[in-house]
Amino acid sequence: MSNEVENYLKAYDEADGMATNLKRVADSIERVVYALRAGSRIACTEALPQYPTEAELSALLSGLEQAKDRVRQLWDAVPEAMQHRLPQPDRVGRPLPDVSLLDR
Repeated sequence: MSNEVENYLKAYDEADGMATNLKRVADSIERVVYALRAGSRIACTEALPQYPTEAELSALLSGLEQAKDRVRQLWDAVPEAMQHRLPQPDRVGRPLPDVSLLDR
């Protein structure tokens, strides 16, 4: 595998991991909102320690955007003949399609 492909996949995996972390944060925020709407003080209190600070959330969002930018930059260095075999840059944070469907 070429260095360009390896670098791209490493950056893609890093960005995708950050997107997964952001999804976990969003899920925890959603649990707090649900607990507030349900009037459940106990559930809300249990969920709050997982809730990020404004600075943590800002750092996560800016880190993800920087990681996505890096993925897009490295994509341009991947040989065109290899690009169809790799996850597209806009797939960061989204489930990948079933590979078996692509082989048909």
